[in-house]
Amino acid sequence: GGRALVVNGCVLRISYTRDYVTYWRCLNNDCSFRCSYDSKEKKLLRISGEHNHAVNRYSPIIRTFVRKIKKRVCQENDLSPK
Repeated sequence: GGRALVVNGCVLRISYTRDYVTYWRCLNNDCSFRCSYDSKEKKLLRISGEHNHAVNRYSPIIRTFVRKIKKRVCQENDLSPK
């Protein structure tokens, strides 16, 4: 994955960007939850739709953990077992 935004405990992905506004949608393709974020003003502009699925509150934590592991593996010089 690319960049992600967490709103109300749910992970969103970029739908598209226009000028300073980025439009985000839920990772679940069947979900109608959307929001827009103004990167210049650094604030949410609008939230629309509702999740039609259970929100995994641990998802942002898991994504951060996996990203850190991947970064560490890429930085390690010696990957042989000790």
